[in-house]
Amino acid sequence: MRRGKEFYTQNYQRALDLHEQGMSIKEIAQVLGISYSAVYSWISKGRKPGEGALMKYYLPGQEKRLERMISKLMDDYEKAKKKILGVLEKMEL
Repeated sequence: MRRGKEFYTQNYQRALDLHEQGMSIKEIAQVLGISYSAVYSWISKGRKPGEGALMKYYLPGQEKRLERMISKLMDDYEKAKKKILGVLEKMEL
């Protein structure tokens, strides 16, 4: 059964506190009933719950691709606008 974001958010601080008290990552995972990899990410990598989910969708170069797409969209918009205005002008004559 999947646990919600609240569960992990509540246990995040508890895991950090237990680690400061000297508990190992394996022990913390067992005590809190959380996977070893989740606790490891929180403590060793400094990741808060949910941050890893966002990072897996990031691809290098996305910003450039998005800029190109926006530029093309704006060009298409301007072309369509000119075409529509041209048709409207002909209708008024």
